[in-house]
Amino acid sequence: MQRELFAARTAVNRTGTNLNQAVAQVNSTGQPPVWLEHAVDRVGNAVRELDALVGRIHRRLA
Repeated sequence: MQRELFAARTAVNRTGTNLNQAVAQVNSTGQPPVWLEHAVDRVGNAVRELDALVGRIHRRLA
């Protein structure tokens, strides 16, 4: 579980970096980057994985 938590943390950090880059591009060009949809999909996957992990932790602690 510890590895999964660290992986989730890394994914969240990468997401923040990607979103900052996307916002910067939208602000400078008025257009989102072509990779933004992929980044949003990755965020959704990371959140689902994190939700599943939180559920497992909750069951172990309950």
